[in-house]
Amino acid sequence: MNVRSVFLLLVVTTVTATAQSNVPLFRESFDTVPAPRLPSGWMTSIQRSAGGDFITSSSAPRSGSAPNCLSASDARVHQWTVSPPVSFAGRSADSVEFYERRTSTFTAALLLEALIGGDTTAAVRLTDTLLLQPGNNGAYLRRTAPLPDSFTGMSDIRFRWRVVGNPGGGGTAVLRIEDVRVSVKKRADLALTALRAAPASPREGDDLTLTLAIANRAAAGEYSGTIILHDSFAVVTSRPFTSTLAAGDSVSISIIVPGIRSGRHPFTARLLLDEDEDTLNNSIGTVVTAGMRRGRLLINELMYTPLSGMPEWIELVNPGDGPVAPTGWRFSDAGATKAPLSGNGTIGPSGYGIITTDTNAFRSFFDIAAPLFQAPFSALNNSGDAAVLYDRFGMMIDSLSYRSTWGGGTGRSLERIDTASSSTDSASWGTSRHPDGATPGDINSITRKQTDATLRSVSVEPLPTLTGTPVTIRIIASNAGRSVLTGAKIRLILNDAVIDSKEVSPLSPGDSAAVVFLTAPLPQGKYRCAAVIGAEGDGDPFNDSAQVLFTVGVPAASVVITEVMFAPPDGMPEWIELYNRSSVPVDLAGWSIADNGSTLAPLGTAPMTAAAGTHVIITPDPLQLFSFIPGIPETVLVIAAAVPSLNNTTPDAVVLRDGTRRTIDSVRYEPHWLTSAGHSLQRFDHSGEPSDSSNWRSDAPSPGIENPSGRKEYDAGIRSFSAERTADELRLTVSVVNHGRRMLSDVLLQVYHDRNKDGIPAAEESSGQLLLPAIAPTDSFRHTFTTDATTPGKERFIAAVLQTQDEQPSNDRAFASVVRRFVPRTMVINEIMYEPAQDGSEFVELLNRSADTVDTEGWVLMDQQTAGGSRTMVLLSSVPRTVPPGGFL
Repeated sequence: MNVRSVFLLLVVTTVTATAQSNVPLFRESFDTVPAPRLPSGWMTSIQRSAGGDFITSSSAPRSGSAPNCLSASDARVHQWTVSPPVSFAGRSADSVEFYERRTSTFTAALLLEALIGGDTTAAVRLTDTLLLQPGNNGAYLRRTAPLPDSFTGMSDIRFRWRVVGNPGGGGTAVLRIEDVRVSVKKRADLALTALRAAPASPREGDDLTLTLAIANRAAAGEYSGTIILHDSFAVVTSRPFTSTLAAGDSVSISIIVPGIRSGRHPFTARLLLDEDEDTLNNSIGTVVTAGMRRGRLLINELMYTPLSGMPEWIELVNPGDGPVAPTGWRFSDAGATKAPLSGNGTIGPSGYGIITTDTNAFRSFFDIAAPLFQAPFSALNNSGDAAVLYDRFGMMIDSLSYRSTWGGGTGRSLERIDTASSSTDSASWGTSRHPDGATPGDINSITRKQTDATLRSVSVEPLPTLTGTPVTIRIIASNAGRSVLTGAKIRLILNDAVIDSKEVSPLSPGDSAAVVFLTAPLPQGKYRCAAVIGAEGDGDPFNDSAQVLFTVGVPAASVVITEVMFAPPDGMPEWIELYNRSSVPVDLAGWSIADNGSTLAPLGTAPMTAAAGTHVIITPDPLQLFSFIPGIPETVLVIAAAVPSLNNTTPDAVVLRDGTRRTIDSVRYEPHWLTSAGHSLQRFDHSGEPSDSSNWRSDAPSPGIENPSGRKEYDAGIRSFSAERTADELRLTVSVVNHGRRMLSDVLLQVYHDRNKDGIPAAEESSGQLLLPAIAPTDSFRHTFTTDATTPGKERFIAAVLQTQDEQPSNDRAFASVVRRFVPRTMVINEIMYEPAQDGSEFVELLNRSADTVDTEGWVLMDQQTAGGSRTMVLLSSVPRTVPPGGFL
């Protein structure tokens, strides 16, 4: 195994809690001699007993240190015991450790002292006075004492435990001492404290980094040794190690194991150091489990909605170049249960394997050579679920979370398109196009072939598609194969008839191109547009066609609402009149009428054609309507439909929708638009704003015929006529408007001076005429005639238009008048009868003393103003009344 190692030095300033910086120089557990004898070299006082105050005893030794302990009794007596001499020659003194236990009445003080060279008179006190504590009352308490540096190098140091008797103590009280340990500082001790692997869960082929931590648990120094790394019993690497470390420092060494194999790897690291005083911490291990490489096997096909009797199954594919035996692997859905795979078999390179809940049931549907593996996995959800494949070490090898929108369905599998694409991308999956609904143990029907011309989509523009508009059909052709696609040809089929074909430009693998067909405007109706692509050597015949269903409708306002009877007389049904204002027949099948609410009344599904320029009546009861209005033309299309009940007292609407629910026309009316009972609401202008009250009239019902008050095809009218007198001439200004729907030409405008004031134009009264230029619908033409202004008084004029196709003569004439002021005293008061005889009348006589005829229409006679500022005014005449020169009134 090739190994690369990288040494990373990380200095740590503290030693871990388990680190031991010393080694025992002297130990005594009092177990090597029979009780009550003391071990060799130990001495005791004889204050209490001639046989010795301290003895070994088998009573209550420390756990793990049987059979004996050191024991003394009677807390009232001064007594002691001394250890054999301990030599610190060539060593650094560190500490003394022992365990102490007392009964509850052993209240005497205990001192630990050191005797240098056996001198009992100059004892070195090592501890404070040790007294009874809860921790050593009936239990052993660890006691430690550091040793002074001055002991280093000395060859004769004895340790004395001295009891200072307490008169108040118990005579039968017992003191026990166990496990005495005298330690010196280590001269050399490198410990392996950690062996960590990264990544923690590697896969086959990964480079594994093992980081080894080495801690110095002894004195500072330069250390040289050897590090050996084992994988099970095989040596991975053996490397020299050299480092200068202070006491408590640590160092980390990283060893890289490249391209680890799958499986269980028990790694052990050993440190060989000749001078190491503690070899128990020179070895450490860790177990690394390397799973199979992700994608070693791939989930290639899922049957999550099988036919009746067929078990669910999952197809695996091996995209690698070596065989894989998945026995012992596991499979799961989105739940926590991981079902183990059982069965024998190996999946070779580019080979397939099947996981199913019932292998026998599977074989009854498919006869394949691929190995089968049985696994009791949970049923896959039809709406969406997960599919997860694990190797025998629990490492995830492949997974996906599918939705039903990805593909698949009853009896059809969900197939992977390409093993090189991501398992979690919905674009990597699709429904099996194979006639059998699936391809277990074989290449998927939607997997990329060497040559594969495919059609992604067929779309129609514009939407909505309307009569009178050319139709653009856009087809997206794609090269789903692995080689350049050349020579592909697309046939365009409309309602089962081939109408065109085009060749597709060469496409590289994965590329697409739009192929556009343009058709002439189509008649109203429903269409199925299909496209088929063909290419030599095409390996997948199941993706060569695509289609789209579309409806060709009529433009909005092609059919308009022209009359609404929302408040009929008693007994008459409500009805609605439509008018086909287009130039082609319109089929109303599938259309509907709605009101302002949610009520929708379908007109029916059977063909019902309104010819161009004809009316349609919609009513719930045609016979009842005919009984009220028997003159409806027989050629009118009458549709019996349950139209919504229209409001009579509150605003409502009438909405006309086609078969796609698209609004063709609508009117939102208010009841006050009707001015008389029994009238219908009639549209003035087919092309005007449908919900503008000015575009509707209240008039006697006229179902099935043109509205009497509606806008005509040809209608020349006078919009305004005014007369204006100046000092020298008279100006007559006329504005002529085209009220109709069509262009007006050959319009003759005439003006007359109505001298006899009869309101009728006469040839001898003509003041001028003009042949007007063509006038577009709603446009107007303005012209001013001039004439001499010589006659005083009020003069009347008539303007008239003449056009041979005019359908509305009522607006062809207009009148205007002008007044020229008279010279004062043209008319004079000539006689007054202010006191008539009995039964006589008061009168005032006026005399025209001018040479002109005077019209007194609108003249007034007034009396004297009253004190209140008012006066009586008498109108002489409200109609033309002339007085000739020299005449009287």
